[in-house]
Amino acid sequence: MDLKNVTITKINSLVTVFSEKGECDKMTDRGTYGLSFCKEGQITYIQNGIEYISNKSCAVILPKGGTYYIKRDKAGAFPVINFDCLDFLCDTITVIPIQNAEEFIADYERMKKFFALMKTVHRCSVCSTAYFISFAPIIFHMRCLALCT
Repeated sequence: MDLKNVTITKINSLVTVFSEKGECDKMTDRGTYGLSFCKEGQITYIQNGIEYISNKSCAVILPKGGTYYIKRDKAGAFPVINFDCLDFLCDTITVIPIQNAEEFIADYERMKKFFALMKTVHRCSVCSTAYFISFAPIIFHMRCLALCT
């Protein structure tokens, strides 16, 4: 999967989920794509009998419309960026290696601040703001077409 030219049309939410070890949930018909990673802890996603591990060295792209299980292997904080994009991205969970987790987390925190700031704007039109989240070695180029409606 080539993430360099993915065009994000909307960031729906940025949330950090705090989970305890041993919890297991089922996600049915996910409403948006999601980029999920671990600040600390570990999650195993199970889709169609295949396990995908997310920890400090691996993030995951969660498929829009996807159904899967989420098993918390180790307690921790798990940031998720929920988004829509211009073209079809994936229909199964995709693991993305992260070489510099601290930089990735810092990028997420900056994005969260920017997103909170943009929520205070009552109306905005199409913008040409582009921002990058580095996935070392992948650069996820996110072009914002419309931040809010």
